[in-house]
Amino acid sequence: MERICLTPKEIADLLGKSTSWVYDNASELGGVKIGGSWIFTEEGLKAVLQAKLKPQEPPKVPPKIPRYKKRLKSDYGTDPAAHGIASYLHLISSKEDEED
Repeated sequence: MERICLTPKEIADLLGKSTSWVYDNASELGGVKIGGSWIFTEEGLKAVLQAKLKPQEPPKVPPKIPRYKKRLKSDYGTDPAAHGIASYLHLISSKEDEED
């Protein structure tokens, strides 16, 4: 009769890990706990390893939507007249002075 179950020791030897590591990761390795003992099948272990080792597609990232650049205070310099309506009034008054 062909043996279908593997022991945690056999799994540890196959993967090059310790037996305690196999017990800690038993459910991820396809193990099933029955009556306080972990049961592993060769087919279950192969399926888990193939799924984990299969190349993953990178997640699809939506394209970036261009946004308007937010102006920083440093874009205006340190001149208080460069902010808002004050700069507009300053430009008008300087043009009037030039015309006179």
